[in-house]
Amino acid sequence: MLKEIIANMLLVLNLENANVQLVDEKDLCVMIANNDQDIVRACEAESIDKRGWGPLGLTIGRNAYVADHLNYYKLINQSVIFHELVHIKQQDESVIYTCIGHKEKDAYERQYDWLLVNGYEHSFEDMLKELGINMLAYKLNIACGMF
Repeated sequence: MLKEIIANMLLVLNLENANVQLVDEKDLCVMIANNDQDIVRACEAESIDKRGWGPLGLTIGRNAYVADHLNYYKLINQSVIFHELVHIKQQDESVIYTCIGHKEKDAYERQYDWLLVNGYEHSFEDMLKELGINMLAYKLNIACGMF
C-alpha cells in the first residue's frame, strides 16, 4: 500500500530519482542534530519514546527520511511523506527562498493542498495540530526572524 501511495505522490509532484526511507524516530532525531552533541543526547534519551516529541521527517539530497512509527494508513501521516518529497521538488525548481522558514511555509502549504485534494476536511491549523506542531512555533519559524 505505501509503495503505491509514494508512487502516486511522485507522479503528482512530477519527481524522478527521489527515495523515501522509513527510519527509527531516534535515528531521525540524531540525523537532524547534525553532530550537535546536546541534541544527540536528547535524541538518545529514553524519554523520546515516552514523550513522543521526536521529528517526523527530514530530507537530505534526493532522499526523504520519515519516522517509521507513524500509521501510514492515516492520511495525515501520509502527508508527512508528501511534505518531505516537496522539499526534493523545491530543489528542482528555480525559486530562491530568503530563509529556511519560507521553504517550510511553502512545503506546509503544498502539504495542506495535497490533504484537501485527498479528502481532508479540516483547517490548516488543525493539520499542524494533528502533526504535533505548535502554531506559535510555526509562525516564528516562517517569520525568519522578522518579528
